[in-house]
Amino acid sequence: MVANHFFDGNCFSCQSPNMKLSFWRRRKLRTAITSLFLAIKLGALLSMAFYIFHANKQLVVQFAGRVMTEIQRDTSTYILTLFDGMKKLAEIEQAFVLKQSDVSVENDALVRYMFEAIKSIPDLTIIHVGSPNGSLIALFSLLNAANPQHGDGPLPESYKYALLFVDRFTEVPTETWYYLDKDGRRAGKWVAPAVTYDPRTRPWFEEVIKTKKQYWTQVNTFPIPEKEGITFATPLFDSNGSMIAIAGADIELTFLSKFLLKKETTPNGKLMVITKKGQIVSSSMPEAADLSLLGDSTPVFNTAYQSYSGTGNSFPIFTVSGTEYLTIVAPLGFQEWLLAIAIPANDVLGGVFRIQNSIYLFIFVIMIISTVLVTIFARRISAPITRLSKMIDRIRDLHLDNKIPTTSRIREIFEMQSAISAMQTAFVSFKRYVPTEIVRSLLSRGKAIELGGERKMLTIFFSDVYNFTSIVEGITIEELTPQLAAYFDAISRIILEHQGTIDKYIGDAVMGFWGAPLEVKDHPFIACDTALLVQETVNKLNSAWEKEKKSPLKTRIGLHTGTAIVGNIGTEERMNYTIMGDSVNLTARLENANKIYHTDILVSRDTYDLVHERYLMRPIDIIKVKGKEKAVEVYELFSLKTNAPQEKTELCTLFEEAYRLFHDNKIDQAREKFMKLRKKFPEDVPTGLYLERCKI
Repeated sequence: MVANHFFDGNCFSCQSPNMKLSFWRRRKLRTAITSLFLAIKLGALLSMAFYIFHANKQLVVQFAGRVMTEIQRDTSTYILTLFDGMKKLAEIEQAFVLKQSDVSVENDALVRYMFEAIKSIPDLTIIHVGSPNGSLIALFSLLNAANPQHGDGPLPESYKYALLFVDRFTEVPTETWYYLDKDGRRAGKWVAPAVTYDPRTRPWFEEVIKTKKQYWTQVNTFPIPEKEGITFATPLFDSNGSMIAIAGADIELTFLSKFLLKKETTPNGKLMVITKKGQIVSSSMPEAADLSLLGDSTPVFNTAYQSYSGTGNSFPIFTVSGTEYLTIVAPLGFQEWLLAIAIPANDVLGGVFRIQNSIYLFIFVIMIISTVLVTIFARRISAPITRLSKMIDRIRDLHLDNKIPTTSRIREIFEMQSAISAMQTAFVSFKRYVPTEIVRSLLSRGKAIELGGERKMLTIFFSDVYNFTSIVEGITIEELTPQLAAYFDAISRIILEHQGTIDKYIGDAVMGFWGAPLEVKDHPFIACDTALLVQETVNKLNSAWEKEKKSPLKTRIGLHTGTAIVGNIGTEERMNYTIMGDSVNLTARLENANKIYHTDILVSRDTYDLVHERYLMRPIDIIKVKGKEKAVEVYELFSLKTNAPQEKTELCTLFEEAYRLFHDNKIDQAREKFMKLRKKFPEDVPTGLYLERCKI
């Protein structure tokens, strides 16, 4: 029945008259966008095609050939020089590692060398030394890192380098991060709760261990940081020829992309480094993803590569999508990498064709017009979608009180608004059956409700109405219902406003708890504040009801802090988010015990131990709870100590003195103090109960 209510087709009745546009005036979003795009694109291409009838191929080929050959030579020299520097830096580490234990942050000479090495090559990402047992010292450059993080959050701007030390020479391996400033001085430290990195799993480590030779990896993804790059590794030996460590250096592919972007070709020239198998290593094109294969997303380079692979032609000329390209594909001299350069033929004709400036001006005008038109239409399309997005955000946060009206001539937007209105109606109904915190938690995780629970430390709240059965017998249901609704509303509102979760209503009882599903700091204190405020609020309600000649609903409350099972309990078809366990039973027993001692709020010793310094409380008794071998001491909660009446403070002090004497089996002394209490506080029921016990 609930599901039928949530998804009833009548929810479309919430549509406003302005939304009820006739069918013929609506058109599909896809049709509107496609028509606009094709019209602008076709107009631009037809205009550009009118001008592109120029040729002087020999001049273009000679000029472009010289430019691209020079770029190829410069790029190859840069890469080989950089990688040779990486290799030498790693090899020099041999001078600082003479035994396995030298792989340590205590090796100041090694750390200083690593710092000077990584500082000397700005494009170097990591320099590291690892021992065969898995210990590692690695220095990371943070100079080019965006918003660097560590275990405790963002790093200060003064941290320019990170020194990782994985120590497996100790009985318990550790992972420690040291953060260095621009001069190599240690400015911070963070010890990881567990070791997360093991160099022995990396391909360069495994290969050097196996071959005892220097090794260059293929392009791979670094675990720290998670970026693509290549690694050089070399074995280090002691004086006896035994391998004691593996030194290496890592460099990200981003260095090559930055270099290619800076390399001057022509206004529209593009560069790309690819492997012999056609995998993209780096590119000056943002749309070309590193480590992907050449394909439809890179048609120019894909055609040049296929020509080079099939015919060996390193300088092919061809046309793609109506544009003629001059290309070069040549080896870089490293890892069988190839450098591919593509330049539109039109880019190198500036001094040859006198109408070049006219073409650029014409294209510019067309693009300006296109931009204006696209902006106007995009704004008209996106405005209602933006409003719908805000509406969805409010629904996601369970703010369901307001509606954002949206009208559009596009059918998909119109239907989206109708669906969102229906969803909002469903959530309004859903909140009445499931606690708001649970719904919000489910929405944030994006997961369906599943059966299961966990043990958590909670503070549990039980309340019920004193002598409720007699009250019900004395009034009609028509009189009781609004009064009981006001009573439940007051208690529930206070619990929810104090970050509590309402578990269920059991007849006249209310059951709630703190600490789940959301973590609540200092929940024992919050629960005590809630109980005191509930009593104050209910007392005000009772005063008003007595003036109206209605029966008061006196409230009794029990509080306990302890471990309970909390989660979704039930069946796959029907479940409740609830709590179970001895702590729940104890709280219920505490609430029920109020009628014995004529108290309003009883708390367990567990709760008392956590909060007694802030609240005025007194011990009441030691009771036996079913299911527990050990008896439980209970306390009465009066108020905060800061605003406690002097009379209540004196009662608590004198009562506790007598109470302790009684439980220390000093009956005569206890009887004497309880008798003095009776004279001063004749209406205190617990004092009378203990006087009766003293007679036994």
